[in-house]
Amino acid sequence: MSVRTLVNSIQNIMRQCLALASGDPLLIRSNGSLDIVDCAAVVTPEAEGMAFAG
Repeated sequence: MSVRTLVNSIQNIMRQCLALASGDPLLIRSNGSLDIVDCAAVVTPEAEGMAFAG
C-alpha cells in the first residue's frame, strides 16, 4: 500500500467519523460570545453529511 493510498483511507475514515447525521444534537461549548455558549441545536436533514469540528 502506498503512502498516498493510506492517507486517502485515513481521510475517508475521518470524514465518516466527523459527518453529522440528521437528529444529532449540537452544543456550543466555546465561542467568542458568552451569550451563545451552552446553546443547543439539532442537525436538520439539509445539514446531514457536513463535518463536525470539535
